[in-house]
Amino acid sequence: MHTLTLFGAMVLAALLAGKAAGLLRAPKVTGYLLAGLALGPSGLAVVSGTATAQMGLLSQLAIALILFDIGGEFDPATIERHGGRGLRVALVETAITGVLVFSLTMAAGASPAVAAMLAALALETSPSATILVVKEFQAKGLVTSTLLAAVAADILIAVTAFHIVLVIAGLATLPAALWAVGGSILVGSAAGWLLGRIGQALPKDPELLLLGFGLLLLTRGASNTLGVSGMLAIFVAGAVTAGFGEVRARIFHILKPISGVLYALFFVLAGASLHLDLLPAVGVVGASYAAGRLAGKLLGGFAGAALHRRSMPRWKTLPLGLVSHAGVAIGLAMSLQRHAPDLLPTVQVIVLASVVVFELLGPVATKVCLSMAQEAGRSTDEFDLDVLDENGHPPVPEGGKST
Repeated sequence: MHTLTLFGAMVLAALLAGKAAGLLRAPKVTGYLLAGLALGPSGLAVVSGTATAQMGLLSQLAIALILFDIGGEFDPATIERHGGRGLRVALVETAITGVLVFSLTMAAGASPAVAAMLAALALETSPSATILVVKEFQAKGLVTSTLLAAVAADILIAVTAFHIVLVIAGLATLPAALWAVGGSILVGSAAGWLLGRIGQALPKDPELLLLGFGLLLLTRGASNTLGVSGMLAIFVAGAVTAGFGEVRARIFHILKPISGVLYALFFVLAGASLHLDLLPAVGVVGASYAAGRLAGKLLGGFAGAALHRRSMPRWKTLPLGLVSHAGVAIGLAMSLQRHAPDLLPTVQVIVLASVVVFELLGPVATKVCLSMAQEAGRSTDEFDLDVLDENGHPPVPEGGKST
């Protein structure tokens, strides 16, 4: 089937799946993933692995926007209010998750190197699924802010832990590991600063849009060339750009009309990439990985959130928002091709199989988290985080009155 025909079919499938999910009061992300699963190799096989590879640029652009978006939520004021709370939650839940996954996979027969690698990868919480559910249900409040901060911290912790494991296992040198993390921060900081500074001098929105897309793509490409994490670099770029509040607001205002379509297609493609046939192949080690990660995220999230039970009344709901697992973990696992190709097959099968479970379960769990915290609003197609004010009311348009 021609690529454009597939593209059109996926757009329509996303529309129908999103509507069906809305009728069932499920997150649209879940509908998009199931639509992709139905079209992919595990379903009707309309979308093949070759087709998803051909649309790889679309997926990379979507994940770049998502990482830039979640990074952009951390302007200095937000970090001051919520960053410490989210970081403490992340430190506790990643520590417990790492210990559980390492212990259980070792007991199941994994080698120390594989168990340590899986423990590092398990720390990640999918930013893409999390932020899309937050956007769809216009969630805003203490639990939402803490969840986003924890997810962001999970990205940094997972990337750092992965490179520490490479050094301990003798698969990378300490300078190389320091460069992989530190270089990502440097590249992302430079891109975010350039976007903010140059963006201030561009009064026309189309020019700002071109600058944003250009710098995001250059950041991803430069990261690959320099041997640093492109995902972490783009996240940092979003965080640095957040310091230029007006520029960030303009960028996402411009992107709003197309971001919904782009994100929907991304998750349909992600669903088409899920292989149900991998589930029987993971064995006891894979089952131990999934069980250890789920238990670690729930127990660790509960313990971390309990530290803030006085300032966050509905803290018990937070752990459910930490279940999603996908993009960053897969990207790190794929980098083993360069560092340890002999470990790649085992780690890849286990991570990809677990993603099937966690990406279908995670968005629903996140929606339950936000609903139980009483911070979820009505479902919307407006993919903009700043849709409710601090009191949970729609923002007042310029020159108008709230309705």
